[in-house]
Amino acid sequence: MIKKILFSFMTVTFLGISGNLFLVIKLRNIEDYARGALDLERAVDRIEHLGEIVAQEREKIPRYVFPLDSSSRLEVSVATARFARDVEVIQATAIYREDDIRAILNNLVGVHNLFLADFKSARSGDTRLREESIGRLTGRLEILGGGITRLRTRLLKLQEERLGALDAGMVLIHRAMVALIVLMILFSTALSIFIARGILVPLRRLLLASRLIGQGQFDSAVETGSADEEIVELIEAFQEMGRQLKKFESHQAEMDRLTPERDRLLGQ
Repeated sequence: MIKKILFSFMTVTFLGISGNLFLVIKLRNIEDYARGALDLERAVDRIEHLGEIVAQEREKIPRYVFPLDSSSRLEVSVATARFARDVEVIQATAIYREDDIRAILNNLVGVHNLFLADFKSARSGDTRLREESIGRLTGRLEILGGGITRLRTRLLKLQEERLGALDAGMVLIHRAMVALIVLMILFSTALSIFIARGILVPLRRLLLASRLIGQGQFDSAVETGSADEEIVELIEAFQEMGRQLKKFESHQAEMDRLTPERDRLLGQ
C-alpha cells in the first residue's frame, strides 16, 4: 500500500512538473512573440516617419535653388540625419534579420545615397538644367516612396502574423492550464477512490467487526475485498484474535460448568 501511495504521489508530482515546464516553455515563446510585436510596432513607426520625410522633401524640391544656399543645405542635412536615424532604429530591431526586409531597407539606403549625390550635383544654370535636376531628384524620391510603401506593407503583414501567433500561444497556454487542472483533479479523485477502496472501506469493516466482538460475536467474518496486502494481514490477524477469544470463551464456559462438580468432589 505504501509503495502504491508513493507511486501515486510521484506520478502527481511528475505531472505537475511536466505541466509547469510546458507552461514555462510556452511563456518564453509568448515573450519572444511579444518582443517581436514591439519591434514591429517600433519599425512601422519609423517607416511611417521615413515616408513623412520623403513627402516633405518632394514638396521642397521645386523651391530649391541650385547650388543650395546655407539655409537649404541645413534643411537637407537635418532631413538626412533624420532619415539615417530612423534607418538605424529599424536595423537595431530583430526585424532586420528577415531577409526580405533587410533587402528592401538596404535598397532604400542605396537610393537615398543616390538622391544625396544628385542633390549635391544639381544645378540651376538655366531652365533646362533646373528641370533636369528637379526631375532626377523627384524620380529618386518616388523610388524611395515606393520602397517605403512596400516595406510598410511587409511589416504590417508580419505584424499581423506575429499578433496571430501571440493570440494562438495565449489560447494554447489557457487550454494547457485547463487540461492540467482537469487532469490533476481526475487523478486526485482516482487516487482518493483507490485509497478509500484499499484502506478506508476495509478499516470500516474491521471497526464493525470489533464492535460485534465486543458484543460477544467472536466468529464475525471481515471481507477483504480489494484491500491491499497490509490491510489483509491486519484483517487476518484480527480474525485470528477473534478465533482465539472464542476458544478462550468456550474453555471458560467449560471450566464454569465443571467447577460445581469439582467443588462437590472436593467436599466429600
